Amino acid sequence: MTQRKTNPFFSFGRILDDPGINLGVFDLFTEPLLVFDQNDQKFAYANSSFLKLTAYSLTDIKGMRIHDLFVGGMELAGEMMEWEGQILRRNRLPLSVIAYSSDLDTRGKQLVIMISPVNTHPTRLKQRQTQSFQQILQLLHLNELQEFEQILDEGIQVVIHLLNVDFACIYQADSQALVLNRIISSNAAAVLPEQLSSADFIQLGKTTSWVPGKRVMSELHRQARITNAAYLASTPLGYLPALSGLLVVGCNDEQPSDMEVTHQLLEIAGRIISEVLQHRILNQNLNNQILESNRHLAIQKSIIDSAQEGVLILDHEFRVIEINPSAEVLLGYTKEEVLGQYVENVMIGAERLMASLENASHGVPSLNLRASGLHRRNGETFPAQIQVIPNQIEEELLAILIFIKDLSEQIQSRARAQQLENRALLGEFTAIFAHEVRNPINNLSAGLQLLDSQLGDDDPNRDVVARMQNDCTRLTNLFERVLAFSRPFTPNLEAVDLRILLQRILDRWRPKMARVKVQSFFQMEPEIPRVTGDPQLLEQVFINLISNAVEAMEKDGGTLAIRISTSDAIMNRPQVEVAVSDNGPGIPDDVRERLFEPFLTTKPQGTGLGLALTKRIVTAHQGTITVNSFPGGTVFRVFLPVFEGE
Repeated sequence: MTQRKTNPFFSFGRILDDPGINLGVFDLFTEPLLVFDQNDQKFAYANSSFLKLTAYSLTDIKGMRIHDLFVGGMELAGEMMEWEGQILRRNRLPLSVIAYSSDLDTRGKQLVIMISPVNTHPTRLKQRQTQSFQQILQLLHLNELQEFEQILDEGIQVVIHLLNVDFACIYQADSQALVLNRIISSNAAAVLPEQLSSADFIQLGKTTSWVPGKRVMSELHRQARITNAAYLASTPLGYLPALSGLLVVGCNDEQPSDMEVTHQLLEIAGRIISEVLQHRILNQNLNNQILESNRHLAIQKSIIDSAQEGVLILDHEFRVIEINPSAEVLLGYTKEEVLGQYVENVMIGAERLMASLENASHGVPSLNLRASGLHRRNGETFPAQIQVIPNQIEEELLAILIFIKDLSEQIQSRARAQQLENRALLGEFTAIFAHEVRNPINNLSAGLQLLDSQLGDDDPNRDVVARMQNDCTRLTNLFERVLAFSRPFTPNLEAVDLRILLQRILDRWRPKMARVKVQSFFQMEPEIPRVTGDPQLLEQVFINLISNAVEAMEKDGGTLAIRISTSDAIMNRPQVEVAVSDNGPGIPDDVRERLFEPFLTTKPQGTGLGLALTKRIVTAHQGTITVNSFPGGTVFRVFLPVFEGE
């Protein structure tokens, strides 16, 4: 309570010099008025407006002292004063007022006191309106906050100050459990329940209020009555028919001075909070949609970027707006060079491309457009298959997609397949031919042996017969190799110790290597495991490799080195590597690329089937064979799987 000198809200002047005047004249004033007798220190009169405001009778007022009516009392003097505090009322809560006192007579025996409720005081009304406006603006600015909890915390505090209430809380509807849960509250824990039923929500579907003595409509009102609350009001959040929650406010000891204004402000606060929460939900949903769209775009971009086919994306004017790495490689342009360019300046040599683009702009795709000579940037041409596909939603064209597939490899694969098919047919024919010709050659060889036995030692024809016999022998060996190469075989697999196998082969070849001045070295890592293989077929593999190496060095001599080691070149598949190397002249580049093809040989008397058969045998053992050759040496590497049991 405050007391200070001030200009009174109104001035009576000196309207009463005669103490015997009828005090009923004060009933003509609409403002609540009191007359105080300075001599008796008691109230002498109260007008009808004051009696209506306090619910006291005139009899009650007469004889009351200052402290009987004003909370905390106030000091009255014979001069104009302003006092702010609370006044007591009959069967009602105290009322906050501003009181103005002034001398009523010239002798200062009586004072007149005017009572002005704070909520109707013009100055306070203006302040209140300004504060309410500022607090409503604070509610509107809740949209600027990011965190949901921060919005609720600040919003509930603003509501308390806006409505001048003691507590407030927000309930949120749980559609799964058909209840309302209290999600935020301020000073309401002891008054309001944690949870409300859906039936309460239906009862509180509009702005309602409760005060002591009023009928209880819900569990919310019942709890307020139990806790002796003085006032409780609620307004729904959200919009019909999908209400999402409830804003509840209340007072512990004193009812609002103006219920109607409080209800209006409560509805305004409820609508603003509904808008804020709805805006946040929509904003969050929009952000989630943006994140989901970005994720889909990232996936689509990843798919396009990793696609083996070239992809160009055009706008409705046929300008390039996107190109993937495969298209950059196919056409020889970088992304920066083609973005914004007309597609005909990039895809040069594609017949009927513009007609297909026109069709695509009307929603008609072209799925199999052939271009026999699509040009790269460097002038090279390549055959391509082109697809032109419109990307549209309903009738709106969003973009045009062009897929480019390089057919060069496909055409080459077809050529290789045709070549292999021809070779297979030739191999089959050769096998049949070798089988049919072998018997006549044997007959010729037998006849030549008989003829040779009948010629004398000095017969000059014996040399001719000998050369013919050698040719028959060479043809027989050739046909035997052809039949061996064309004949299908299944290895009889078992555990093979390569150290023993290779040592045995080297022992047999040492006499010949000594004659041609070839030295051999054999090296092996400790504890080399056995391999899975057919001993006879593997022996043929390494005999072929050793034979080729020795023949490559038989002119000038050299060194043959064999090394056995383990290999981890293939993960989770242990292998043994056998390297056979020589320091011969090496293999020419043009021959090395086709070294394992049948009938390819650099030897005058060779058949060209040895290394082809070697590769077949290694492949049948689920192994691999490689060659590395350079002037001054050649290295063959054979990889075989480790034996891991039956």
